[in-house]
Amino acid sequence: MRRRADPGEGFGYDLRRRRRSRLRAAVEGLAVAALAVALLRALVVQGIRISSPSMEPTLVPGDCLFASRIEYGARLPLIGRELPALRGVRPGDIVIFEPPAAVPGGRRSNDYIKRVVAVAGQTVEMRHRRLFVDGQPGHEPYAVHRDPASDPLRDSFPPLTVPPGHCFVLGDNRDASDDSRYWGPLPISLVHGRAFIRYFSWDPHRKRVRLERMPSRLR
Repeated sequence: MRRRADPGEGFGYDLRRRRRSRLRAAVEGLAVAALAVALLRALVVQGIRISSPSMEPTLVPGDCLFASRIEYGARLPLIGRELPALRGVRPGDIVIFEPPAAVPGGRRSNDYIKRVVAVAGQTVEMRHRRLFVDGQPGHEPYAVHRDPASDPLRDSFPPLTVPPGHCFVLGDNRDASDDSRYWGPLPISLVHGRAFIRYFSWDPHRKRVRLERMPSRLR
């Protein structure tokens, strides 16, 4: 005997199908959003949180920054090809980079942040804490020296011409920065981007938001 169809069966099937369709659409939407965020981070902008005092007073622990990845030619994920650079690294740029192998104990998974003071072809020198580029005193209103003691290795070095494909980077806090003074010129190939804006700042000691430091462009 043929079974009589229940009038509610078709409605239940349609309801389940609509639920599966909505679930599939939600999963696809999340996947597209995740891909868009990954591409945005890989090609356009990167978020960085400052954890060391090496760039004080320009950047302090708890500052959160955005860095432009596209200016210097971002690397396409998976295939490894690079997009054309919009401009080259320039003196004064605050750059995010992978520490070179010469950094003692450097973890290559942790990005560094420093300021470019000289680029390929320029000669850089430091005399008793005073920076000279191509024989001329550098204009560095951002640089600070807080240690009254003198350190010959830290405070002076002989003239060095930056080789092709490299730049010379220093921390603004000259007495507490691991930079090109110790491990030499930085290969441009390790530079990921240029920090350009501070969008948030949290004081970890006083447990408060530093409203006076946000938002602001970096100089």
